[in-house]
Amino acid sequence: MKLRSLFGIVGLAALSLPVWAKSGGPVMLPIPPVAHIHNSSPIWWSIGGHFIVQAQASRNGNSPIMRTEMWDGRVVQLLSRIQVPPMSASDCKAVGNVVEVRGYYLMQASPADARAAHMSQDALAKMWAKSVGVALPAIAPLPSRYGL
Repeated sequence: MKLRSLFGIVGLAALSLPVWAKSGGPVMLPIPPVAHIHNSSPIWWSIGGHFIVQAQASRNGNSPIMRTEMWDGRVVQLLSRIQVPPMSASDCKAVGNVVEVRGYYLMQASPADARAAHMSQDALAKMWAKSVGVALPAIAPLPSRYGL
């Protein structure tokens, strides 16, 4: 009887974990380490023919090209988790200066990015979220038509 109660408590805790994790802000997905590249030139981040964001500044010791590599890694992780329902532009949101996709952290507009774009961090994040919202649904995997 005690074992059954223990499984019930563990089961309820497991069900409440996603709600608890979501309330603390966006979920940070693990990505592999990015190679260090000493190039501070601005670069466009593009996927599947969609030019999404221009990374103009280094952040936390990561050059613009390293930042785009990190965003690529996060997109791979996001798209492997987000398949049903199909992704739409409304799934990409700016919360302050952070861009989230269905509650997962994707990127953050830094003060240096905002200065380079001549706008506030929040406005830049909104612009980035809109651009991400156009590109990601176009490259996201679609659910199977055959139910597999």
